[in-house]
Amino acid sequence: MTVSCRGLRYVKVSLFDTTRVGRAVLAALADGMSATGQRAAREHATSRSSMQRALDRLAGEEQHVVRDGEGPRLLDPRLAEWLRRR
Repeated sequence: MTVSCRGLRYVKVSLFDTTRVGRAVLAALADGMSATGQRAAREHATSRSSMQRALDRLAGEEQHVVRDGEGPRLLDPRLAEWLRRR
């Protein structure tokens, strides 16, 4: 899959507006991890409760994350690919 940086320009700008913990949540989701699990929190040197608050905020604002029947996921699969390459 080729990811167009042009198509992600808005996403890149808004990612910089996201908190460090919010970016950690996005990275965990992109890697297929539980965004609030121990592994993700440990890898990003933060608490699970901080990860949960960031996930709630991102999903509540529908900013890159949506919750559906499968749990939280990134809205755009291209974002997941782009995050995995960073």
